[in-house]
Amino acid sequence: MSCNSISCTFFRLLICTPLLLGTIARADTADEFMAQLAVGDFLEPVKDASMAVRNHEVGLGALQKSDGRWRFKHSERITGQLSRATWQVLDGYTSAELVEDLDNQLKDASDVRLLFECDGRACGSGSQWASRVFGERILYGRAEAQRYRVYALNESSSTDEGVQGPRTRLLVYAAMRTADRQYVHIELLGEESLTP
Repeated sequence: MSCNSISCTFFRLLICTPLLLGTIARADTADEFMAQLAVGDFLEPVKDASMAVRNHEVGLGALQKSDGRWRFKHSERITGQLSRATWQVLDGYTSAELVEDLDNQLKDASDVRLLFECDGRACGSGSQWASRVFGERILYGRAEAQRYRVYALNESSSTDEGVQGPRTRLLVYAAMRTADRQYVHIELLGEESLTP
């Protein structure tokens, strides 16, 4: 695929570096990786963080309200290192364009598998994604403009002994409050044992 927009530069850094396709599950590597993403004149960093997490829920389905509680239709839980960052999209680019570029670059990549995707209202309540899932009120926007993706990275289906290796997940969420206030939020979660 030929890619000539500035937004493709961002996603080339995200996807096509040896850092991502190497041993990204290590905490220090994830931190270094996330620091490299805040480049380009079309993205302004809003917030970033890195932390150890236990049983962190990764949504693999839409958010639904059931018995008065918001929950994912399907999900998995991972203990490990979580790195997250939020950027505001600038200069006439849209958050939807960035997610589309990412989708196009990842669809044929080896060692990358799309686990879940949703667009617009099919994702569920935008306010719940912003506040409950990501804890970032700034991500609350128009429900019809939201995008969510979960990718499995560097994950073999099994080892020679039949035991699955550590999981690494890339989560991408795009939101649009107004035409001038659009955001992309990325989380990188690498599974590892946490010592008490």
